[in-house]
This record gives sequence, C-alpha cells and structure tokens, in this order.
Amino acid sequence: MNDVNRGIQSDVPINMQRDTPSDLQRDTSTDIAQVLRLEAELLDPAVRSDAARLGAILHADFIEHGASGRVWTRQAIIDELPLEDEATPLTTATDLVGRHIADGTILVTYRTTSTLKTAIRSSLWLRSTAGEWQIRFHQGTPIPDEQHQA
Repeated sequence: MNDVNRGIQSDVPINMQRDTPSDLQRDTSTDIAQVLRLEAELLDPAVRSDAARLGAILHADFIEHGASGRVWTRQAIIDELPLEDEATPLTTATDLVGRHIADGTILVTYRTTSTLKTAIRSSLWLRSTAGEWQIRFHQGTPIPDEQHQA
C-alpha cells in the first residue's frame, strides 16, 4: 500500500453508487468524487493541522459522534485537530463508498484502521448555497477487538 503523509491511503478503492436517474449520473458522479476527495482530505495531517481549511470543510452546524464515544462540535474539531502530533497513529481508509441520497446531499461510508482501532464510519455531506460541499455530520463506530484483526 502507498501511504501519503501519515493519514491517507492513496490507493483507496472508491465506489460511487447513484440513486438517481441516468441523466443525472454524470453530475452525481462528479459530486461524489469531489466529496470522497474531501473526506480523504480530512485524514491528511496537513489539513487536520490547518484550522482555516477545517473551517471551510466543516458545516457551521457540524457534529461528530466519534468512535471514542465523544461528541465533537465544529469548534472542538477546529481547536483540537491542529494539536495532533507525529505520535498520532497512522490511519488508513478503505472501502470508501459515496451515495447520492437527495439533491445536494451525499452519504459517505468507509472503514478506518490504525494501530489502536478499527472503525466503520459514515459522513453526511451537504452542498452549501455557495455550491461548496461541507460535512454536516460524521459518526465513527468502533469494531470490537475480536473483529479488529479480520
């Protein structure tokens, strides 16, 4: 596997599923690809340490239910992610799938693995009135240790 920086697996298989009529598939595929790039960007240590970039990606009403059990607000993410250091374990993402679920709304699901834990994750992305995609909600669900090795 080819890891870029500490956080992104660059050869992540991407699956784009569309629940739309065929005439919208091209635009939907482009949107899904853009959102999947943004989701992967959030694993990049350079982005995680950039409060301005995080602020642009995170919706004003962003909330996360973390795999740790902690509920994160937008401001808590912007304040705390830049404090991560090189000791933060490498996290790789696999099985990224994007689904267009409504106009201006994409659901992303995937799995992350680090030396500490494996989790399944989902994110809800909304297109802003300015046309930019922003993450509105994220949830990480830990996979029990006995399934971690699978």
